[in-house]
Amino acid sequence: MGAIKRARAILDVLRTDAPAAIARGKGMVNGYQSNSAIFVTPVPTIAALNAQIVVVGNLQAIVATRVYGAAATRNFELGVLMGLLNNGRGYVQGLADNAQSYDQAVSIIKAGGLFVAELPSHAKALLTVRQSVSGAPVVLDANVGMLTNKSKKGRFFGWQYTADGKTFVSLPTTSKGVATVTGLTALTTYGFRVNVTLSDGITQPWSQIVDFLVH
Repeated sequence: MGAIKRARAILDVLRTDAPAAIARGKGMVNGYQSNSAIFVTPVPTIAALNAQIVVVGNLQAIVATRVYGAAATRNFELGVLMGLLNNGRGYVQGLADNAQSYDQAVSIIKAGGLFVAELPSHAKALLTVRQSVSGAPVVLDANVGMLTNKSKKGRFFGWQYTADGKTFVSLPTTSKGVATVTGLTALTTYGFRVNVTLSDGITQPWSQIVDFLVH
């Protein structure tokens, strides 16, 4: 059976902790700049993130002097900064989800100045690939709750496989998190991945590839 854990990017910052948010923002900026080959079109832009870091930093200094109303203004701008950080986390997570391996996904997340939260060892993988006996169809089983963040909205699942890691073959979409694949060549390793589109029309990034040797 083939399965893969998902490397999940986290900020590890409380929404009310301005110094920590500033530090995380600076870490992301440094990560974007130091790894420009990975983060080609960073979200948010480096300029936008830097600008908001400066705004919150200046207000934090004013709050320390107990100027009336400064805390409220700082809290508002801190909320804006947290929004940018969360957008950045989503951007980095999307790149990590398209990584060729778990270790590569971890490297991308860390390069982006973020932390990695591993799933508990007993948790169901994001995508599981199995085959009952030799010659039988390959069954793809997605972790629906994880893919949809437990959303109850309507959804359909997209499936792809590859024999070389470059060219992907799309399978018919399904309304449930299960698909079967036939016609694959025995004793050949294929890579499989899944994504989901919710009823709001937003398609999530492809999952990391799960390699599986077909029998």
